[in-house]
This record gives sequence, structure tokens and C-alpha cells, in this order.
Amino acid sequence: MAETVVVGTHGDYTSIAVNCYVAINLKKLGQDVALVFDSDALEALGEGKFEPTPLDAKIWPAFMAAAKQMGFPEGVPTWLKLVKGAGIHIYTCGGQVDMRGLKGKLPPEIEPIYPDVVQILAEAKKVIGGW
Repeated sequence: MAETVVVGTHGDYTSIAVNCYVAINLKKLGQDVALVFDSDALEALGEGKFEPTPLDAKIWPAFMAAAKQMGFPEGVPTWLKLVKGAGIHIYTCGGQVDMRGLKGKLPPEIEPIYPDVVQILAEAKKVIGGW
């Protein structure tokens, strides 16, 4: 498994994108990294619904225009493809997939681990999250 694991649990667009950004840039810095999505992030990924937070919604058009101008990719599917293209595994808890009725609904870049991702977290030297 990976030495560094980035964990995302929030289901809003910004959180999912930032977790992808962090994982990609850690990889560029030479880290052995994996990305894990769970909870609300897993639900959003399974449903394909990526909304801004209420605070982000107030500035959303300007925020997205600035992100585009800065060269950031648009859309969560693009972010997931970039993560996978960088050679980073994207995992999720298989038990959560089943409990949430998301089997067969996740983007193909995401690998459910059964029964859960505890082993990945236990073997990591660093676990980063909070976005």
C-alpha cells in the first residue's frame, strides 16, 4: 500500500478537488501516495453530484472562473482521471459502498476495498485529511 494516504470525507466539489490536487502534488514531490474517499465524498462520487458548500456558493461563478484562469481542471471526473493518470490509487471502503447502495455506481477510477480501508490506513506512515 502507500506510505502517504490522503483521506477525503466531505462531498462538496472543492473538498474533492482539493484532495485530488494534494495527492497529485505529493506524488510530484516523490511521495508514495494513495487517495481514499469515504462518507459524504463517497456518496457524491456515487451520485455524480458535486455541489459547492453554502459559503462557496456565494462566490461560485467567480471562484470557478479564477480556477480556470489558473489552469485548474474543470469537473471532478477530470480530477479523478488526473489522479489515476499520475499512478495514484483511489480507494474507498467497500462496506460503505454496499451500505449506501453505490455498488456499480462509482467512477471506474475508484477501487472499493472490502471490508474496509483500515489496513491501508494502518500501513500508511502518514495520513492527511481534513479538506
